[in-house]
Amino acid sequence: MKSQKKITIHKIKIQRQFADAVQFGYKKFEIRKNDRNYQEGDILRFTCIDDKGNQVYHPINIRQYKITYMLNGWGLKKGYVAFGIEEIKEDITMDLINQRLDEQEDE
Repeated sequence: MKSQKKITIHKIKIQRQFADAVQFGYKKFEIRKNDRNYQEGDILRFTCIDDKGNQVYHPINIRQYKITYMLNGWGLKKGYVAFGIEEIKEDITMDLINQRLDEQEDE
């Protein structure tokens, strides 16, 4: 029997200009250093920051996004990935995410 992949929830920072673009659906991708072993199906929780790195209020802070596609190589700097994202809107999925967050806090 094939084992089910465990979803990882990544808490990452995002600057306001990019948070606005993600929130309104104009930016449906991220390019990041792959220091977290990002995988398709993983969940992103963004924290919006200002130019000085301070956390600021933004609607994206309470939303979750799923990694839908992964790309490495193909002109990207070694160790970096590009991935497609989409907002998660289903309540049942949110329950699973919150459960996984609780598990990660216990680890």
